[in-house]
Amino acid sequence: MQILRYIDFQKKLFNTLSANYSLSECTRIFFSLLEEIESTPKYKVVLNWEGEVAFEQKLLSHLASLKQGFPLQYVLGSTWFYGIKILLNKNVLIPRPETEELVQKVLQKIKNIEQNQVLDIGTGSGCIAVAIKKSMPLLKVFALDVSEKAIKLARQNARSNGVNINCIKLDILDVDAWKRIPEKINIIVSNPPYIANPKEIDNKVFLNEPHLALLTPPNDPFIFYRKIVELAKNKKTVRKIFFEIHENYSEELVRKDFMLRLKKEVVKDLQGKDRFLFISLD
Repeated sequence: MQILRYIDFQKKLFNTLSANYSLSECTRIFFSLLEEIESTPKYKVVLNWEGEVAFEQKLLSHLASLKQGFPLQYVLGSTWFYGIKILLNKNVLIPRPETEELVQKVLQKIKNIEQNQVLDIGTGSGCIAVAIKKSMPLLKVFALDVSEKAIKLARQNARSNGVNINCIKLDILDVDAWKRIPEKINIIVSNPPYIANPKEIDNKVFLNEPHLALLTPPNDPFIFYRKIVELAKNKKTVRKIFFEIHENYSEELVRKDFMLRLKKEVVKDLQGKDRFLFISLD
């Protein structure tokens, strides 16, 4: 097979994906594929391109997956999150920029309290837990998820980033299982499922990402928030809870009975949307 030249492959990629992606998106995908496969920065790829691509078959395989609608992060098997590389597969959500904002805000709030123990509920890939531990190595960080496959990946991400995270397979809705959660947790962080209506989910997301991490029971959309608040009160030592929330339901959430008499603050993301809920139990 004739080896594709640099510009030829760019054209092939654009022609293949142009129905679903803009030119700028195709260019970003192209360099992401090259950098991931070759572990080579973009500028070196351009400067050192000699008209041949020894890894053509792998590129074309990835291109075929993208054409079928698979997200780039799943095709590559990883993404960058808060400055660290996070391994991904179809068993966990793809981390969003808003969740990076959540990590940043949590770190700002607890930056002078290294003795804290942090619990990440619904950890998925472990991106939140690993990013917090990487930024504050003296913290004890625990990561919890109901999915065994998610827990396995979270452990891989902890190892690949050189941090020690205690990963626990546990269903937060099972009150009897709470006794397995360490007693001296001070901080809870969670980006739980918060979508009750599947029609609110982008079709690409709905078709590719795990519903377990996206959807709540339609008759009880705030169940995870309620149970986490109950857990925090049960554990006694919890002082702060940091939630990511649905942008359209912040007002309804804070008016729920289980939220009454709590010191709380709704915080907007960089897009100006209600995205985070911070609760103080001090």
